[in-house]
Amino acid sequence: MTAYRSIQLECPGCGHMMEATSVGRRSVHACPRCLGMWSDAPFQDASRLAAAARPMEEEAPVSGGRASCPRCDEPLAFHAIPGVRVFVHWCSVCRGTFFPRRALEELARLDPGWPPGGP
Repeated sequence: MTAYRSIQLECPGCGHMMEATSVGRRSVHACPRCLGMWSDAPFQDASRLAAAARPMEEEAPVSGGRASCPRCDEPLAFHAIPGVRVFVHWCSVCRGTFFPRRALEELARLDPGWPPGGP
């Protein structure tokens, strides 16, 4: 993992510090508090990302974050996944994506191959 990818990031969902990890060959950041995950690029296999996330034992907190990109500090936009009524938070500047835990679970359940081309 490069130094850029291993820098600790603030979770856009709850404000807690995320932990750098890998899913396959991809570097991601996982939040130990709200269980959301940040990918620096659209993630091609939501089922692998969801499987790598910590199990959800109770309702995870979903507030307290700044809703801004942890890389470039630009505002994150809600991005609706067509046809599945699931929202992720996407940075239009650096193209990073924040997957709230519930979105990960729903995407993996509905379409393990999401997204074909990313947001």
